[in-house]
Order: sequence, then C-alpha cells, then structure tokens
Amino acid sequence: MDDLTNAEKKLISSLYKFYLEKQPALSPAKANRFGNSTNLISDLSLDLDIDESSDLCWSLFRAGYIECTPGDNLACNIKLTGKTIIYFENKFKNGIMDVVKFISSFR
Repeated sequence: MDDLTNAEKKLISSLYKFYLEKQPALSPAKANRFGNSTNLISDLSLDLDIDESSDLCWSLFRAGYIECTPGDNLACNIKLTGKTIIYFENKFKNGIMDVVKFISSFR
C-alpha cells in the first residue's frame, strides 16, 4: 500500500477494522458491506466532510483497494476487495489490536 496517501491508508485501515468488528455477528460477505461514503463518516467516526470521504473512496477504488458504485455524488455499495483483505490478514497477524495501533499512528 505504498501507493496510498496517509489519509487513504487511514480510511482503508478503518474499513478493515470495522469489517473485523462486524464479523463475529455477520458472515464475512455481510460484514464487507459499508453503504456509501456518507455512512463511513459516522460508522468510522471520521473527521471528514462528505466530499473528502467520497474523494478518498474514489481514489481507493481507482487503486483497486475497494469496490463501489456511483450514486448521488457519493461512492455507494462500498466493499473491500479480496486483495485488500488478504493484505491486511497478512499485515496484522494479531488482529484488531494491531489495526487500532496502525490507525492511531495517523492522528
């Protein structure tokens, strides 16, 4: 993920953390549904406005880290790609605590 800005890394890592948090109650496929770029602001407690959230999502989409569709000037139907999940599974062997430490390095 050396091709991402720090803001993009923080968002994609936050998405992966939320994916892990939802998994005990949901199947991996259902946990990998994030709604739209507006939902991310509240779901992930992001300090972004709607345009920033959408712009970051479209950058991550172009880089192949998420899948999404356009709608109402938003990124909609957001999902992590398989390559993103595999990358994070290998990077964060100790699970969610490693992800939290990584995300906190961007504050």
